[in-house]
Amino acid sequence: MSGEREACLLVVTRDDDVRGTTTAELTRRYGGDYEVRSCASPEEAAATLTGDGPPVAVLLGGFGDADPDGLAELRALHTRTPGAVSVALVR
Repeated sequence: MSGEREACLLVVTRDDDVRGTTTAELTRRYGGDYEVRSCASPEEAAATLTGDGPPVAVLLGGFGDADPDGLAELRALHTRTPGAVSVALVR
């Protein structure tokens, strides 16, 4: 195995604290099996989804003060990864 993962967990939120904590915890728990990526905006996530890399297995999107349109953005990103599980992160 070349170190590449077969699937990715993608965290998308503008909230730096939530993004950092969630990414760290997912990496600690699932980093051996999944590549864990994080993006600070839906635009960055969209670019990640169209780039090289493993398919997204779980898409975690923020919803709160930093992400007032988080659910709509999560829904839009999910259309690009219909096989992924979508999870709303609520602070």
